[in-house]
Amino acid sequence: PGAGAMSYYLGHDYIARRNIEAGEELFVNYGESWLDTRDESMAGVPRKADFQKGNQIVKMVQKRLLGDISRDTARDSAAISLIKEVVALLDERTSSVLPETSSELSDATANGKHL
Repeated sequence: PGAGAMSYYLGHDYIARRNIEAGEELFVNYGESWLDTRDESMAGVPRKADFQKGNQIVKMVQKRLLGDISRDTARDSAAISLIKEVVALLDERTSSVLPETSSELSDATANGKHL
């Protein structure tokens, strides 16, 4: 590491495709297999499959349960919260990526966005 930099993972070489300015950060994608080998400390970190399941749940809630959100925000938020709690019983990581309120659900589904 250079001046002021640190890393727990020495011995890795990287090549930059552009000049890195002072104060910028570098992030490395170790892949999901790296997370899987550190189950104790990284067990709760959502994986790609968790986001995919979360997106399916959000789409189903939006389409089948709530339709157009705006009628009864408190009721809608209560229903969304209940769904999140039930999913948590089955899959904690997927639950962690789900919206908690009707406002968050609207944001998650606006303009075809995904989680």
